[in-house]
Amino acid sequence: MLLSKFLDQIKIEKQRGVEEVESLFETTKSPFMVSSLSPDEIRSAFAAGGVTHDSVVGNVEISLQNKLNKASQILDEMTKLKDKNCSWYRQKLEEDIALAGNSINGEI
Repeated sequence: MLLSKFLDQIKIEKQRGVEEVESLFETTKSPFMVSSLSPDEIRSAFAAGGVTHDSVVGNVEISLQNKLNKASQILDEMTKLKDKNCSWYRQKLEEDIALAGNSINGEI
């Protein structure tokens, strides 16, 4: 169904987003432009400034998961609405068929 493909695509994009942020966070572990500090000192400096794995990757992952959950909820609601509409249309079609049958038989 088209809607589940849509949700699958959102899941893929969420994973890509987390991977991109993870990759970005990994750059904080290398001594770029600061050759006088060790990787541990750089990591400690970032952590002292609030740049941790949780504050970068974790927050993005939570945000993307919330968006995925909302999309899943929307998908569920759309599916329920589609089922309700199909049921209503089937009922109306059956009523029309019954009326047409009665009209043909001269009962109306």
